Amino acid sequence: MPMDRGAKLFLGLVVCTVVVVVPLLQLSGVWWPLPLSPLPMVVREYKPTPPPNPRQLTANAGSNVDPTWSPDNWHLAFASNRFGNWSIWTMCEDGTKQRQLTANNTICRYPAWSPDGSKIAYLSSVEGRWDLWVMNADGTYKTKLATGPVFEGAPQWSPDGKLILFSKKEGGWNIWVSCGDGVYQAQLTREGDNLYSSWSSDRKKIIFSSNRSGNWDVWMMNSDGTNQTQLTKDSGDNIKPQLSPDGRRVVWLSNRLGYWGIWIMNADGSIPYEMVRNVADDADPCWSPDGKNILFHTRWINDHGTLLFMEKGLTKTIFKMSSLGINLTAISTYPGANMGISNEMQTVWSPDAGKIAFVSDRSGNLDIWIINFKGFEAPPTAY
Repeated sequence: MPMDRGAKLFLGLVVCTVVVVVPLLQLSGVWWPLPLSPLPMVVREYKPTPPPNPRQLTANAGSNVDPTWSPDNWHLAFASNRFGNWSIWTMCEDGTKQRQLTANNTICRYPAWSPDGSKIAYLSSVEGRWDLWVMNADGTYKTKLATGPVFEGAPQWSPDGKLILFSKKEGGWNIWVSCGDGVYQAQLTREGDNLYSSWSSDRKKIIFSSNRSGNWDVWMMNSDGTNQTQLTKDSGDNIKPQLSPDGRRVVWLSNRLGYWGIWIMNADGSIPYEMVRNVADDADPCWSPDGKNILFHTRWINDHGTLLFMEKGLTKTIFKMSSLGINLTAISTYPGANMGISNEMQTVWSPDAGKIAFVSDRSGNLDIWIINFKGFEAPPTAY
C-alpha cells in the first residue's frame, strides 16, 4: 500500500535528522543526549614512512631531554648533562646557537617558556628535592618561587603568563599557583594527592588527576580552586588529562581495561571512549595547538616506543553513531642503537602545530630530535 503524504513527510524528517542534524550536533560539540553503547573500532592501516625525516638537534657525550618550545616557534629550551650535572640550555630550532643558562654546580631540569617568551620557569634540585625557579630567557635574574618538594615535571604557565601551576608536597601532593615573581601563591587542593594539572586555553579551568576517591580520577576545577568536580568514575586509574584548545574535549590515559590506553570524553565527563584499541601501553597524549590532532607514543609497533600522529576525529566520518574511524600515522619508527630498537619520548608540539620535538635514543644517547612538517627555514638573525 503506497504511503500517504503525511507518512512520507514524517519519514523524510526522520532521515534528515539522522543524516544531517545529528552529525552537525556532534561536530559542534553538542552530543546526542542518549547513552551510547561502545562503538566498534575502525582503525586505518599504519603509514610506515614518516612525513619529513626527523632531524637530530643535539649530539654530545651527555643526554639531552625535556624539550619545550618558545612562543615564536624558533627556539627550544631543554636540559642537558653534557658537563656533569643537569642544566638548562636553549638553542635554535635547527640545533644551532646552543646556550647554557644555569651553572654546572646546580641540578636543573623541566624548563617551561612563558607565553610572551621573556621568562623560563624550571625546577632545581636542592638536597634531594625539587624547588620551583624562574629566570629571564637569557639566563639572568634567577628567582626561587617555591621551596619543594615540587613534583617532577615542567611547570605550567597560564595562557596569559600571569600564573604558574605546579604540585607541591605538604602532607599530600597538592596543586598550587604562583605569580611569576613569587609574591602571590595559593593552594588550590587539599584532599588526597593531586597531580598532572594543566590550564584550559581561556585560563578559567584547571584539569588534573586526584586519588581522593580511592583511585586516580580526572577532576576539573575553576582556576581559583572552587567547584572541584570528578569527571571519571571507574575501577581503573585515570591520569594526565588535557583539555582540547576549544575546551570541549578531554584526552587522558586510563588503565581501566588492564593496560594504559588513550581515552577521550566531553569536558563534562560524558561519553568516555577509548580512541585506540591497543593491548600495549600508550603514553603522554597531547593536543596539537590547533586542536586538529593528538600526539602520543606507544609500544604497539615492534614492542618499543614509537611516536604516533593521530587525527582527532572531528569530521563527519568519525563520530557517526554506528562506527568510529581514526587515522593513525606512525611518524617515527627507527631501529636504534639499544638492542636494535629505539625509544622515543617527551613529544611536544610547536605553538604553530607545524613541528614536533621529541627525545630519542636512536643515536645511542638521549638526544633531541625534530620533525618539521613545513620544512626548515633560517631562524631570525636577531637571536
